[in-house]
Amino acid sequence: MTRPSKCRTVCVAPGCRVFSARGGSGGQVELELDELETLRLADLEGLEQDAAAERMGVSRGTFQRILYSARKKAADALTNGKGIRIFGGNCEIASKPCGAKACCSKCRFETVKKQIAKPKGEAMIIAITTEGNDVFQHFGQCRQFTLAHIENGVVVGRKLVNPENGGHGMHASFLAESNVETLICGGIGPGAQQMLAEQGIKTLAGVQGSVDDALKNFLAGSLSASAEATCNHHHDDGHEHSCTCSAHKH
Repeated sequence: MTRPSKCRTVCVAPGCRVFSARGGSGGQVELELDELETLRLADLEGLEQDAAAERMGVSRGTFQRILYSARKKAADALTNGKGIRIFGGNCEIASKPCGAKACCSKCRFETVKKQIAKPKGEAMIIAITTEGNDVFQHFGQCRQFTLAHIENGVVVGRKLVNPENGGHGMHASFLAESNVETLICGGIGPGAQQMLAEQGIKTLAGVQGSVDDALKNFLAGSLSASAEATCNHHHDDGHEHSCTCSAHKH
C-alpha cells in the first residue's frame, strides 16, 4: 500500500491565499503551503538550507526539492502573467506565528493535511533505474527513474522522472518522497541499500535488459534479481572503483 509522505512543519500561514495577474494570460499557478514555507525560510529569512530543513522537520534533500518546485512555479507565474493560488500541502501550520528564532517544537499545531484519494484495491509504486529504455546499472550515478503505479497487478500509470540531484543519499530521499516501495536496479552498494531499507524501500538488484521487460517480469513474478549488493564505488574523488556487475567491464 502506498506510504504517505512525511508531514512538513509550516510556521507562518499566508496572509493572502489568492493573487491575480491583471492583464495576464488568465492562467493560475497552484502553490502548496509547504512550498511557500520554503520560499519564506530560504529567500525571505535567508536561512541556510540545513537550518531551514530542520525548521520544517524534513531532510535537506527534501527541502531542496520543495524549494526548487516553489521557485519554478513562482517564475512561471511572473514570466507568463499567471495568478497564484496558495492551498493544501501535506503540512502542519502553527496556531500562533513564530518569531524568526522561535523553536517550532514548542508551537501548538493544528493539522492541515492535503486530501489524497486512495486508489481502489492494492496499489504500489515501483522505481526502475533507467537509461534510454534499459535498466541503468549504477544506482548512485542514475539520472532517470521510471516510476510505475501498479494496482491489482496492472500498471495504471508510468512516467520518467529526473531527480534534481544525484548521489545515493539524494536518490534514497527522492524515492521515499515519491512513495516508492520497491526499487529495481542494476548495481548498488550495501550503503545505498541500507539507506533505502531505512526508508522502507525494498531493493531488487542485478537486473539487466530493458525497462519494459523488467516491469513485465516483475508483474509476472519471474524477475531475475537479487537483494544482495553488487557494486562498491568511490565517486568524484578521482579513484578507480571496483564493480562486480556482470553488465560492466573495468
